[in-house]
Amino acid sequence: MKKIVYIDLNDYADIRYLKEFDRKNILKGLNLIEINEVKLARQVAGYLKFKDHYDIFIVSSNKRVIQEIYSIYPYTRLIYEPKRSFNDIDKFAKELFFAHTFTVCLDISYAHQNVIREFHLRGLKVIIRVNNQVELYQAVLAGSDGVLGENLDPVEIDSDFTSLPIIVAHRGVHDDQVENSLKAAIKAYSAGADYIEMDVHMTQDKVIVVNHDESLGRTYDKNLHIKRNTLKELKQAKQVLEGETLTDSIETLNEYHKQLPKDIGFLIETKVDNKRAIKRLGRVVNSMNRPIMVMSFYPFALIHMNQYIKPYMNGFLVDFKDQRMNFEGLLKVAHKYRLFVHPYYKHNKPEYEIELKRRMVGYSPWGYQKVDAFKALKKGHDMINSDYASLMGHLPKKLITETVLFYQINTSLIIGLKDELENKLSFDSRILFNNPLGLIIEDGKIIAANETGEAYIYLTHQETVEGVNITYATDLIKIIVDDIHNFKGV
Repeated sequence: MKKIVYIDLNDYADIRYLKEFDRKNILKGLNLIEINEVKLARQVAGYLKFKDHYDIFIVSSNKRVIQEIYSIYPYTRLIYEPKRSFNDIDKFAKELFFAHTFTVCLDISYAHQNVIREFHLRGLKVIIRVNNQVELYQAVLAGSDGVLGENLDPVEIDSDFTSLPIIVAHRGVHDDQVENSLKAAIKAYSAGADYIEMDVHMTQDKVIVVNHDESLGRTYDKNLHIKRNTLKELKQAKQVLEGETLTDSIETLNEYHKQLPKDIGFLIETKVDNKRAIKRLGRVVNSMNRPIMVMSFYPFALIHMNQYIKPYMNGFLVDFKDQRMNFEGLLKVAHKYRLFVHPYYKHNKPEYEIELKRRMVGYSPWGYQKVDAFKALKKGHDMINSDYASLMGHLPKKLITETVLFYQINTSLIIGLKDELENKLSFDSRILFNNPLGLIIEDGKIIAANETGEAYIYLTHQETVEGVNITYATDLIKIIVDDIHNFKGV
């Protein structure tokens, strides 16, 4: 299953949890500290800046603490832990981005697959604070990226993932459409993609348009250069597909937004990095109400994106084969500019992937061959950005079941499982904690129990795509067992 990061006091923890700021221990290994006082935040940030120690997590329920640390030393991993409830995840996500963080620490009440997947769709990482082993299972099965607690024993889940990784249609679904065309984007939506990846440039008259190359010659009947022509001039060129000239012309990013439903995200690669172009792109992007991520190969673009595209997660395209790229620099820019990392799939630095995932940095390779795209589903990547999204769109995005079941001894209780489209799914059951009540589950039903009390299970469901078997797990299910004389129901 996808690696869950443990933040604990135990020796096996991925990240050591320090309750108090201690200069003797803070530089030893990978640590998390909790700070809620502004004065202490200034002291810690100053010390970390003096030592240039960026590889540390800082969690706070005080946004002023986060802002103060960022202003002094912006290279640490900042985590916000809200003390109030919220309902609008989109609004809350934008608040986090404005506060210079892409990681949130939530209490156990938010540990449900449908909630965490909504955070993931916006590029956010989720840590759940847990107090016992039951809550640990709940957090892990909900799909959290990490857990924060004390004296927790590691758990193993019998699945590849809890909800489907985010499926990205690279330049839309363009097997029989022009890449980066609106028709390819609409087909990607119909195929069930979560995001459409697209490339953008700016015209001479400062309009953001969708096209991969800086000129139109490869996919249009006229080889016009985008930045040297106005949108009206570019619209005269018509798309060409397999030698046939179509009636379609180049589309603007705003046209994409107007024509596509709001429940599909845009993964936008900017092909320009100058301040004027990014500022213009920001005006368009910031007016949209949908999951969005803007990414670039260009470091200067990241600086401008941080200034002009604040309400969204951003991304950095990298090739680990580039000898100028080192892990320390990559981690620093990821922290400062709230970045998802998008590496070329085939690289010679597997240790980068391991360490980025250990630190819960968003990870989405690109450039898959067909066979690699489906194998990648099992590797725990956050996104699968490929030309084969149409072959993955039929997969369930998440599994839905009742999380609390009431069972009367000497009766039979059907357990139901379906996907987000209400399709019934087959499943196997896994009973936790050595089955203390002696539950017997057969053919999708609870048919017996030896004792009354509470038991915990989860369900698994298997799918096959292009010859690759993948296994899902559900949220944690509590089974409340009573005999017929005491059972009151709900």
